[in-house]
Amino acid sequence: MKLNVDEVDCFILSHVKVALTDVREAEIRIDLMILPVEEAYAMLNKYQLTINDGNAERVDTISYSWKLLKQQVSLSLYCRCC
Repeated sequence: MKLNVDEVDCFILSHVKVALTDVREAEIRIDLMILPVEEAYAMLNKYQLTINDGNAERVDTISYSWKLLKQQVSLSLYCRCC
């Protein structure tokens, strides 16, 4: 049985659609995880409680780093399309 080009393209597109959906769902989960972590560290800071594991510095920049990463991905995808 021989597949024509349209059938192959539809098959590939369906897999790409599933992959993009999975990536978008992961992006949403990460977005939803960042705020509670920042709030927890803000509460610790408010009551002058410290945890000396090095994560406090990372939490300070996590939103900014995540935003930059999403911008880089968007730019990369845009450049490939043009």
